[in-house]
Amino acid sequence: MPDAPDGYRYRIESPRHALSDMAELAVRLGSVVSYHRSGTVIFADGMEHGTAPYYEQISGTGSAILPVTSPTFQGGLSLKCTAGSDANETSGILKRMQPVILGRVGLEGTWSFDTVCEAFKLQIQHNTGAVKRTYGIKIDPVNDIIKYRNENNVWTTVQSYVTTTGDKYLFHVAKLVVDLVTGEYCTLYLDQSTIDLSGLLPRYGVDVTMARLEFGLEINSRTGENDIGYIDNMIITTDEP
Repeated sequence: MPDAPDGYRYRIESPRHALSDMAELAVRLGSVVSYHRSGTVIFADGMEHGTAPYYEQISGTGSAILPVTSPTFQGGLSLKCTAGSDANETSGILKRMQPVILGRVGLEGTWSFDTVCEAFKLQIQHNTGAVKRTYGIKIDPVNDIIKYRNENNVWTTVQSYVTTTGDKYLFHVAKLVVDLVTGEYCTLYLDQSTIDLSGLLPRYGVDVTMARLEFGLEINSRTGENDIGYIDNMIITTDEP
């Protein structure tokens, strides 16, 4: 237990709690390569089952997703994402689930890229069955800027001079936190940086299809290129501070 003395668990008055989710235990304990953990974990995956838990989002000529053994952030597999050279120039994964959680939720992913890529994106979409809000963050290694998807569906710069590296063995950690009740962005964590997004509004529109939550991580390519990136650990949380 963090910040507890040795022998704490043997004290008569110390509380004990059952834990049925070993994935959450692993995330809570962390490791030498973890940077940010908060909230209550509701989904944690290290890509050990490839793309089986996800809907594959690929678009453009040459786009593909392939589980590989190297490089990885941790564990035995990551996803090699080759983004298309045209169309939406995308390669990534999407996790869908019922909207059983509200309040502040977080989406965390680890990623690296070969030499250069157009962008790494995190996206959270909340469909209520009547309206749809789409929260998106685009980390741009070419121009070293971070953009968010605003209420008019325009990618708008929130911070410049963000340094990322084209070393596929050096993974970055990014986590987006949004508030599904107030319909606002909250915070972006990128490696050691904390970026305040409070007060910013997501894309908003009418959508009467099935209520759901969608969480996406993707690599974007430059036009005419098949840029390659690697995605590891997707972690979804609720009860974010």
